Amino acid sequence: MPGSHFNIIASDAESAYTMHSAAIPVALAREALNEDPLDYPVTLGGAQFLANHYTELGGPAAEMLRLWRLAGKRHLCFWPHGPLHFSPLHLLHLDGRPLADDWIITTVSSSAQVSPRPPLAARHRRALIVGSASGGVPFNLPEQPQLNEHIHKLKEKLPDARLIPDATPRKVITAVADVEYIHIAAHGSQDAEAPWHQCLYLNGEQGGDGRLFAHEILTLDLRGVEVVTLSACESALGRYDTNDNHRGLPAAFLLAGAATVVGAQWPVTPSVATIFFEEFYSFLSARHPKRDAFHHAQRITRHFFPQYRDWGAFVFMGHWR
Repeated sequence: MPGSHFNIIASDAESAYTMHSAAIPVALAREALNEDPLDYPVTLGGAQFLANHYTELGGPAAEMLRLWRLAGKRHLCFWPHGPLHFSPLHLLHLDGRPLADDWIITTVSSSAQVSPRPPLAARHRRALIVGSASGGVPFNLPEQPQLNEHIHKLKEKLPDARLIPDATPRKVITAVADVEYIHIAAHGSQDAEAPWHQCLYLNGEQGGDGRLFAHEILTLDLRGVEVVTLSACESALGRYDTNDNHRGLPAAFLLAGAATVVGAQWPVTPSVATIFFEEFYSFLSARHPKRDAFHHAQRITRHFFPQYRDWGAFVFMGHWR
């Protein structure tokens, strides 16, 4: 595997360092985290893997963390490169505990996501909630009736949000033009060979089979969107090219102008996603910063679903302020 590196930014970019590694076992880490831990948060082998490969998978030096903590920092923003784009950074074990115990962990993939954004106008924030329980059925994916319950529960938390059940690509493309928060619940696909064909499986429509592709999202103007949340399996994945440009669904939303994407690095159940995104949007609606809302949702989801493969699936990408 080619050499890779990343930068780590502590809190608001006051401290950073670069790490290099020749072999990064990201795929093996994902496998270890998704093994059934029975009544434990993670398997013994998984915990050992997260500790033994702490450095290769992106873990900051313990002494640097100690100094940053003494300086009052609580947020680590990683700028990964290569396979580290998909490393479970927040779950890496230091002193027998995941980094997420002590730090808010977010990532960026370009300098544009580090630069300050214009502040939101002091007005009501509009949200869009869309879902498709049966969009993947024509592609031999199981129907997910739980997604209907998921989006309606989220609507209760955001009563003024626009709700589109049985969403089609055309409905979504039309509706995203004037909102600040977008939540999509559907089956998703990961296409490692053609990442711009990574897609969300929505309902079919005349002239289309229901797939909303990354390359279609890339053509939209999402500069007014503050957060995109994706309740879809592997919706945080994609691919990087030889120049380390990120490709795929999350990259498409970010390149189209959205400030932040929250997605999953591996499959999660609707019940886990419901708790996580309810808590995320409830905290966000109370005017807390996005990164704090993400960390709050992690902690509450962890209380109900303590296994790493549940609460630890979600990652935060993009602008954190």
